[in-house]
Formats: sequence, structure tokens, C-alpha cells
Amino acid sequence: MRPAVNLSLSVSRVGSAAQKKLMKSISGPLKLFLASYNEVKSFSAFSSDLDINTLETLNRGAKITELLKQKNYSPMDVDSQFVVLFAGVSGLLDDIEITKIADLEAFILSKFSLYEFYDEEESVEIIHAQLKESLIDVINE
Repeated sequence: MRPAVNLSLSVSRVGSAAQKKLMKSISGPLKLFLASYNEVKSFSAFSSDLDINTLETLNRGAKITELLKQKNYSPMDVDSQFVVLFAGVSGLLDDIEITKIADLEAFILSKFSLYEFYDEEESVEIIHAQLKESLIDVINE
């Protein structure tokens, strides 16, 4: 999986201080969710009777993992990474089949860029709300 995500190892002493403000706003929830997903995934291997919350976590985690896969020799800029990860972490992809995630990712990125929403003056919450509205429209399309 590229980029490599390992929640137990840190490769930088700088950490999130080097991230853009918007990426920092999504990376914290992403790390927490992936840690929860990995724990639930290992637990679910021993249980056949899972509640709805556990199934939702497994579903969203599999889709976020699919979003984190990167094609060889196809680097993605940080703003594009933010857009697709925001869609996954926000739960906007929960109803999409996992086999269609890569196609939807390409479609989302072809429709708009983060620059349409990014304004240094705006708060992160306002940018999130505007982006979420636009992503819902694109996903419904």
C-alpha cells in the first residue's frame, strides 16, 4: 500500500507540523479510524456475529484502504489526496461498492480540484462543509 501507513512507527520528528492545515485536519481522524479498523478487523476474524457498528467500521475501513492504494509511478499531489481521503473519512463512500472505488476516485478528481474551495481566510470547518456538499453532488452524479 502506498503511501505506507504504519500507525505504530513515526518516521519524522516534525510530524503534523509539516502538513498543510487542511491535511492536518483529516490526518488525525484518518489515523484514529485506521487504528480502530485494524483492531476490529483482527477481532472479526474470530467472530461471526458482528453488530452494525462493527460492520460499518469494516466497510469504511476497507474503502479507505482502497483509497490509500497508489498506482506505480502515479504520484498524487497533497490537495488531491485530501479530497479523496476526506470523501472516505466523511463516510461519503460507504454506499459505493469497493470494486468501484478506484473509478470513483478518478471521477472525483476529474470533476474539481481543492483550489475551488481553498481560501486561506476561511476556517477549516467552512471548507469541509463546502467540499462535502460538492462531493455529494459528484458522487450522486
